[in-house]
Amino acid sequence: MKLPILLVESNALVRQAVALTAASLSLGPVSQAASIQGALRLMQSQPFAAAILPLQSDGDEDGRQFFELLDALRAGSTQSDQAIAVFVTAAACSKEEVGQMMAAKVRRILIKPFKARTLIDVLAEISAADSVQSVTA
Repeated sequence: MKLPILLVESNALVRQAVALTAASLSLGPVSQAASIQGALRLMQSQPFAAAILPLQSDGDEDGRQFFELLDALRAGSTQSDQAIAVFVTAAACSKEEVGQMMAAKVRRILIKPFKARTLIDVLAEISAADSVQSVTA
């Protein structure tokens, strides 16, 4: 059984497009959250194979909650494996933020707006990572 992918995005249309694309690629189900707070609630209750997280979400203009969630993931404070594949979406990010994300082993940063092909590439990476985890488990 494939673990779900967590998608955090405030725009409902974007969330739906990503979920439909993942379904068309036969990936695990996509659990959706509109905010970092919603994502944390989901991550406390179930494991995920991968997460697509926004650097900033509604009510978190400085990205503080994002980095707190990323720290919780890497510390093993959620139901997901500490090595969960994390991908980040951002309108922009500073050199310091990039450094923090690299230290937390974020796999890829997608700068908005990104092309559909980029999204498909990320979902393919998630699929490959999930396959490797299934083989080693």
